[in-house]
Amino acid sequence: MTKTIYSIGCVHVETVKSLPPTLKIEADGFVNTSGWKNPTLSKHIYVTPPKDGVQGYDFVADEPGGIVAPVLTPVETAYTDQQDDWVTAVAIHSATNTVTVTVTLSVPVAAS
Repeated sequence: MTKTIYSIGCVHVETVKSLPPTLKIEADGFVNTSGWKNPTLSKHIYVTPPKDGVQGYDFVADEPGGIVAPVLTPVETAYTDQQDDWVTAVAIHSATNTVTVTVTLSVPVAAS
């Protein structure tokens, strides 16, 4: 069963210059036992875009079955998504914390 991870450590978000713009999100965190699999972000779907411009995601993974070790275990994920024009920040939610990051534009630099 897919559940929200225990906590979020670090989140990096940038806009990749493309048409349409693309959000590149990298996040890491911890689960509270061994054996979790398939960490990913689950996008919040809004009927009306939020006025604060924050796109929410839940950091989720498949929880283990059977015998597990009760130890904090690191997990990480990379996620790519189309950036809607109203998005100014991204909030990643876990069971114990939320990390909100302002979106920045990644501009390619020509090699000299």
